[in-house]
Amino acid sequence: MATSGSTARPGAGAGAAPAGMTGGEAAVRSDRRMATVLFADIVGSTRMVAAADPEDAQERLDRVLRTLSAHVERYGGTVCQTLGDGILAVFGAPNSLEDHAVRACFAADAIVREARSGMRDADPVAVRVGLSSGEILWDSGALNRQDRAPAVGRTVHLAAKLQQTAPENGVRLSEPTAVAAQDWAELALVGRFAVLPKDEVGVFTLLAMRHRRRRADDDPPLFGRDDVLGELQAAVARALDCQGGACLLAAPAGLGKSRLAEAVSAFAWRVGARVVDWRMHAMQPVGVADPLHDLVTALLDGDLPETRAPLLRLIEGHGARKVAAEALADLLLPAEERCGTAQGEDLLVLAAEAVGDLVRAAARRTPLLLLAEDLHWAGSSAAAVLDRVVPLVGALPLFLLGTAREVPSWLPDGVRVVELAPLPDDAAAELTAALVGSHPALDELRASLVRRTQGNPFFLQECVRGMVVSGRLTGIPGDYRPAGLGDDRLPETVQALLAARIDTLPERHRTVLLAASVAGATFDAALLAALVGCGRTALVEILTALADADFLDNTRLLPRLEYSFRHALLHEAAYATLTRRDRRATHDRLVALLESPDFADLAGRKAAIARHAYRSEAWAKAAEAGGEAGLEAFQLSLTSEAVDLLGKAVDAHDRLGGAGNDPARAFDLRLMLARATMPLGVEGHGPDVLDRAIDIARALGDPDRECAAWLLRSAFDWAYGSLRDAVTSAGHAVEASRAAEGGGDPHFEVELHHGNILLETGNVRAALPILRHAAAMAAQNGQRQGRYWALDSHMMLDLRLARGLIEIGEIDAARRHLAAAEEHAAESPFPFTRIFCWTFIAEDHLLTGGWKLAASYAGRALLLMEQTGSRIHYGLATALAGLVTVTLDGSEEGVRQIDKGLAQVRQRRTAAHEAHILLLRAQAMGRLGNHFEALRDADAALALAERRHQGLVAVRAGLESARHAGQLGDARRSQEMLAQARTWASSLGLSTLLGQCDGLHARIGSGFATLPAAGR
Repeated sequence: MATSGSTARPGAGAGAAPAGMTGGEAAVRSDRRMATVLFADIVGSTRMVAAADPEDAQERLDRVLRTLSAHVERYGGTVCQTLGDGILAVFGAPNSLEDHAVRACFAADAIVREARSGMRDADPVAVRVGLSSGEILWDSGALNRQDRAPAVGRTVHLAAKLQQTAPENGVRLSEPTAVAAQDWAELALVGRFAVLPKDEVGVFTLLAMRHRRRRADDDPPLFGRDDVLGELQAAVARALDCQGGACLLAAPAGLGKSRLAEAVSAFAWRVGARVVDWRMHAMQPVGVADPLHDLVTALLDGDLPETRAPLLRLIEGHGARKVAAEALADLLLPAEERCGTAQGEDLLVLAAEAVGDLVRAAARRTPLLLLAEDLHWAGSSAAAVLDRVVPLVGALPLFLLGTAREVPSWLPDGVRVVELAPLPDDAAAELTAALVGSHPALDELRASLVRRTQGNPFFLQECVRGMVVSGRLTGIPGDYRPAGLGDDRLPETVQALLAARIDTLPERHRTVLLAASVAGATFDAALLAALVGCGRTALVEILTALADADFLDNTRLLPRLEYSFRHALLHEAAYATLTRRDRRATHDRLVALLESPDFADLAGRKAAIARHAYRSEAWAKAAEAGGEAGLEAFQLSLTSEAVDLLGKAVDAHDRLGGAGNDPARAFDLRLMLARATMPLGVEGHGPDVLDRAIDIARALGDPDRECAAWLLRSAFDWAYGSLRDAVTSAGHAVEASRAAEGGGDPHFEVELHHGNILLETGNVRAALPILRHAAAMAAQNGQRQGRYWALDSHMMLDLRLARGLIEIGEIDAARRHLAAAEEHAAESPFPFTRIFCWTFIAEDHLLTGGWKLAASYAGRALLLMEQTGSRIHYGLATALAGLVTVTLDGSEEGVRQIDKGLAQVRQRRTAAHEAHILLLRAQAMGRLGNHFEALRDADAALALAERRHQGLVAVRAGLESARHAGQLGDARRSQEMLAQARTWASSLGLSTLLGQCDGLHARIGSGFATLPAAGR
């Protein structure tokens, strides 16, 4: 008999000819079998084709029927007949399937969900589906000849009748089907249906299919959580009226987050909402689609195409912009199918935008509960998606519910956080009584349980389960009696309790469970079968027994059979039970299996090889696979995944001894790791990684590698640390580049970086000669552009020269360089080049008083950012546009724009722009006459700029502080700040700012009330 998870093969299994029977006899032989029959019918097919050309009508019907048949076949069913505008299918023949009812329900659910969203490659249609399970008479010969129905009997007749009673895009099923599929299906009783006058059957509606098999203890009482559950249910109800929201349940393991989420999901199904369950993994399971792929599959109601063109049509058909759809396709498709132009962070931002469009479309079709579980394990893609989805909830029938052990640092604004505390003693006592019963002989035990478990529901349930297994309690749940057997002591910790329960398993079951813990918290059944050397059928029996004993959950049937540990603590306890030697050996065996042809097509195989090799201490393999998988993750903007894998690769390579430790490879891995950590800022430890890389490059005598490391070190210092340190690092890069060029001039891109950093410090006198020399070197075309810079180097040179010239008052020359920069940007195929150029041209026009030109360039930059999803300079461009709005319109809306930009750079922890935007805010508040707030912002900008050695910002912030201190009547402080700003401007050779200082000083004597509006 085929087991759950097997694939139907027409003509195989129970349908094969019995021994001693000829093929001809077998072909006409009918037999009885248990099966589930599915009838699916297109609603209004007559109207759909009445006005159409006959050939067009037939083509439309055929497309829909192909879609219905594809879902049946996907879940192992057999299409017996097409009936003009519908299909008859059977699950359980010709192959016997013990889970035929479950498979039929999955197929029916997939059919109606796709119909609700619009049939792919066909016009929108509605369908009705009927299901019935029971005995049929099966004739394989009729299936082959197609001259009559191969399945007959009451079950077939009932399925047809139920299909006729189903609502549009709904599924009706008989009571036997409901009973057989209840562990996987969410159902609602409709009533009773009379097949014949004295033949009635219970009828149910299929609401949804569950993401995992229901457990026997899925519905224990929720003592002590009534208030939270009531609030969440009310929030779901409001979402039905387009008043959506977002909430995070945060609590340590075992306090009931998942149980609450299950209760909210059940409520959502009952009130007509759709539930999309989106689970994160501590370590991405091999053979399992990543969370982003799972979410998109659910939102699009079916398997995703494996080639680019149909996938793009599908995503765009659900409302995503073309460029966003291309980025999402690049993240979902294998490498050979990727060809989008988005790169770096832009790729992930655009993909997240597309997912947001899919969520919006799904919620508009049917009210939606998006359940994001275990967000403490969320990676870069999940964080980006939530950042895009959370702002949508207020105007849609959409409620987002997340769970996490702690509040993630990246959690978007607008998510309400509910932190669950342990149950109070009275609620814990009620739960204990509900689990154990009220027998007087158990009074002392109940009190001991409440004290020992300290309000942790999971610990409490596991204690009761452990006492039943050990023989201390007998009876049924909720009505136990003391048995007088077993150890009277309770474990001190839940970990000790779980370890003890694992030890009570039969040896073969225990061995499989421990091996599964090495495979991962979620694992592929076929991979585990190969790991333990067990046949598939025997393994499924063991896994089913472990699921019945509440160790595992069956979390996926198709396309591959998948199980998960029932709780993270169970997985941790099982893994901890193994000795280090056994863990290493099992991880090593998994590496060998994953490298074999049998598992070559498993999703996430390379990353899994890296992680298992690392844990098995196969350092060479871990370094190789970790580098490859980490680089791929980095190219897809999956920062956290890339950092994890590349970090393992670096550590593994360092542990190699002798000839295996290649210094050049050690350097290259570190440089990749440092680049991956750049978006994480100082928390990514990039500078420490680079310091070691520099030492390696010097030991190799490789100045080119040393230069690359110093440049990246300087970029870290500029973005997150001190500009003074950035200048020092850039100087080292210049010296290394000079050595790499044979002692001559350094590469012009290295000089460009050095001059740019000096300019940011305000040292224009030193910066301009370096930038001019770099421009001369670039003009000679002797050095390759793009060696160190991703952006157009010629554009960057013109932009930075223009800024330096503005600071010394050479405005006409600056404008010529700005025009040249714009020409270079226009020739670039990369949108980010134009975004960068327009943002900084806008700022230069602000400096020279060209407010309308500044408005034009800032607007163009922001529009292109919206079109491409780029956010790297979004905060600065938004703030620049805000100051223009205040200046030209006198509108406070401009301040709100500046605040939006400030929030964005703070969220990204980009200190390089924060002081600058605080200065823009001070200038805006001054123009609006709010000198108190302007002074506060100017002081904050000055303090931050001084700390980071941003000379240009510091001088301008000092001028703003002097101006607004004077307006508030503090003449002494005004004069002190003005004198300080003038000293800085003079020492740095900033003639334009020096003139502003002198102009302000000349007006002090006439009173600050007569001072003009603040200039830049």
